[in-house]
Amino acid sequence: MDFCGFVADSMRWAKIYYHNPDFVYHLNGANNTLYLTFDDGPTPRVTEWILRTLDRYNARASFFMIGNNMSRYPLLVKAIAQEGHSVGNHTYNHEKGFRTGLQTYLQSVRKAQELLPKESNLFRPPYGRIRLDQARAIQQMGLKIVLWSVISCDYEARISPQRCYNLVRRRIGQGKIIVFHDSLKAEKNMRYVLERVLDEYSDEYRFEAIRL
Repeated sequence: MDFCGFVADSMRWAKIYYHNPDFVYHLNGANNTLYLTFDDGPTPRVTEWILRTLDRYNARASFFMIGNNMSRYPLLVKAIAQEGHSVGNHTYNHEKGFRTGLQTYLQSVRKAQELLPKESNLFRPPYGRIRLDQARAIQQMGLKIVLWSVISCDYEARISPQRCYNLVRRRIGQGKIIVFHDSLKAEKNMRYVLERVLDEYSDEYRFEAIRL
């Protein structure tokens, strides 16, 4: 199995690395509900398209945003929250947890958190990688660490939009958390997959924002 096929089932992947029951991989008891999430934004044009598309299907989602982007595009951050989506922290500069010292990492998280609404308590580590000392400190800040059940690999230029869609479609199920990317790099694949997921599954599932 290649990398995209492996990480698409991250309940298994995450448990290999973390063995931490406090991380959120999916949401139990979520009857007929799917959770769309978008990492790395906000990104002009891409974010607006996502919001319009979600609105057409009366869908809600969760956006894990990079602080540097939030500081550049505060009106997009405001628009996301105003339209009923939840917002979360994705560090300020998209640091790699395994390669970043504890205090530097926490400083980045705090700096990004200052740009989010006070009620926001969601955090997703970039690349899904975080050391346990970092995770414990972030949890002590009152943040919930949210990973995923399904990753689309929309950022991967070597795979086709249809293959991205197949990765998602094969793993969709109740309470699953699905990762897309709100970025120029992922735009082509993300647009293709998101519209098809919403079109195919809106009659069977509700699409809700993560609120913990």
